[in-house]
Amino acid sequence: MKLSGENRENLDDFETQDILYAVDSLDEIRDAMGDNSINPPELRNQLLNLHSLIFNIIRKGSEIDDEIFNLKDDIIESLETIIENAQEIYEKVNDLDELLPEQD
Repeated sequence: MKLSGENRENLDDFETQDILYAVDSLDEIRDAMGDNSINPPELRNQLLNLHSLIFNIIRKGSEIDDEIFNLKDDIIESLETIIENAQEIYEKVNDLDELLPEQD
């Protein structure tokens, strides 16, 4: 499917660099978690692949196929799982504020 009209204009305004910044954010999360493994998580590879697909659509006029939609949905699903679990961890640790005495 080719982009046209308003969709083309909207995507032309999208900064593909923002996806690379998301990769940097993921790397910061990995550092905070002490993840120093050689193999990066699949989410990182997915973000880089998404960047490549979007870049090719915007800059080279590539057609949009189902891969980009499926990849976007997979990334969002992974992020929702991460956010949900991180929120749960945060709430459990934060509950200690009510149980522990004030720090001197």
